[in-house]
Order: sequence, then C-alpha cells, then structure tokens
Amino acid sequence: MSGFRSPEKVILWNGDIGNASFVVDVPVDTPSGSKIGLATVHMEGGLQIARFPIEIIVADKVDTAAKISHPFHNISKAFISYASQDREKVAGRIQGMQKFAPDVEMVFDQVSIRSGEYWEKKLWEEIPKCDVLFLFWSANAKASPWVEKEWRCGLKTHGLEFIDPVPLVHPDEVPPPEELNDRNFYD
Repeated sequence: MSGFRSPEKVILWNGDIGNASFVVDVPVDTPSGSKIGLATVHMEGGLQIARFPIEIIVADKVDTAAKISHPFHNISKAFISYASQDREKVAGRIQGMQKFAPDVEMVFDQVSIRSGEYWEKKLWEEIPKCDVLFLFWSANAKASPWVEKEWRCGLKTHGLEFIDPVPLVHPDEVPPPEELNDRNFYD
C-alpha cells in the first residue's frame, strides 16, 4: 500500500476492545475530500474473517463530527480456488480454517458441487455470491487455466480486494500474476 509507513499491524485479541494506528503520507497535491481505504481482519494463520472500508478525510482542518458511512463486512461465504494437484494440501488448510471460523461457508468443489451438476456453470454462479476468494497459490495453480479463470472472474465481479492469497509456496519461487501484484502473497 503506497502512502502507509506500516501497512500491517497485529492485534492479539483477548476479548477486549483493541485498536491499531496507521500513519498515512498524503502527497501535497492530493485534492481535499473523502478517500476510501480498505482494512481486512485476519485470524492467526491468515484466514480473512472480515473487511471494511475506511473513510479518510483529506482536509486542512479536522472535523471531529464527521460520520462513518461505510459498513463493516463480515465474511460469510468464501470461494476456494486451487489446482486439483494441490487438493490434499488445500483440504487440510480448509479444515483448519473451518475450525477458526466455523460460520464461514466454504465453496469448495468437492463439497459444494454435487454429482451431475454442470460444474462450470455452477462456478460462475457461485463466485459472484461469495465475500472473498481464497486463492491457494502454487506452481500448479499458476499453470492451471481453471484457477486463472476463477480469480479473473472474482477480479471482474468484485475487484482486487476480493482476492485473498493463501500461498502454498513462496512468491519468489512462483510469482503471482501481474494483475494481483498489489495483494500480499508473502503470508
């Protein structure tokens, strides 16, 4: 994230209210007005459980009475994108995710798409209905035309924030697609 001195903070939640502060460098030529940022909340282990827009007001004076108009968004349905050769690795991670967030519905081909269904049609129906696309990244995923179709569908229908990488390999080994370079593949 350009402009942030520290784009990531860790809060170890123990049930009490917590907070994190970020310093944002605003270029001098930035016009005054409302700017929208995006914050994501992740469980230990990387599972995204929520995301919410943050309104940043660029102004000469601070208006402490400004109202927040953008809602918090809980993740309730996640699409799992992966290469079939990585199924065993992915299944184990999904099982772990479900322990941390049992209320998140995971759209995972082996569980979600029933025998006899037109699976390709079902994919294009399901991705737009989800809150996040977990992209399990590996050499197999990079080589898979289906994984590419899935993340491109997510990018087209929801934008870059919709795609949450779950790397199975280090991104230096298998670089992410150029269109996804702004997402963190280093977790």
